[in-house]
Amino acid sequence: MKTVKLAIAFLSFLLISASYSQTFTKSSLHYGIAAGLHSGKNTDGIGMKYSLGYQHEIWRDRLRIKAQFGLGQYNSLYIVDAREMNFQSLSLEGLLYFDILKIKSFSILCGSGLFFNYLSGLRSGNYNSETNAYIVPRWLHECNGGIYLGLGCRINPESKRVAFNIIPLNLYLGFGMMEIHPSLEIDVKL
Repeated sequence: MKTVKLAIAFLSFLLISASYSQTFTKSSLHYGIAAGLHSGKNTDGIGMKYSLGYQHEIWRDRLRIKAQFGLGQYNSLYIVDAREMNFQSLSLEGLLYFDILKIKSFSILCGSGLFFNYLSGLRSGNYNSETNAYIVPRWLHECNGGIYLGLGCRINPESKRVAFNIIPLNLYLGFGMMEIHPSLEIDVKL
């Protein structure tokens, strides 16, 4: 809870202090929040993912490159056939976004890129009635890499410091894992 309050205070400070100078660069700071599903070889969970990154426009306000850090917190509480588990996902992502259709400050965007993901957590033990044995709890540690695909929309008023991205499809496909979640993102222009 303290982290969320600190993030909101920091973002508010950026927005207030930045409103005094209205000349923008082609760079921006990125903040995002998403809810979704993670599924892997040894992990299944539902949870939240937060992202923080840096974005730079590289061609005609339509093509952007983004480097971001993601932190996800997942558990299997609401998944019927999964063992009880809690795990975290840390990821480094290099993404490229392109505005397919742009009308004034609104655009439809698609994205792709690469990511590296590290998972850690605990999978609890339970009794297996088929084998009449107790399954021992186990620590999870996994490294994954893969591709990112995204599709959504962007609201970017030229005279405003803040741009909003609403991306209903964020798909991370790795070797033996998948994450899918809709996200809401804010870009603060520098």
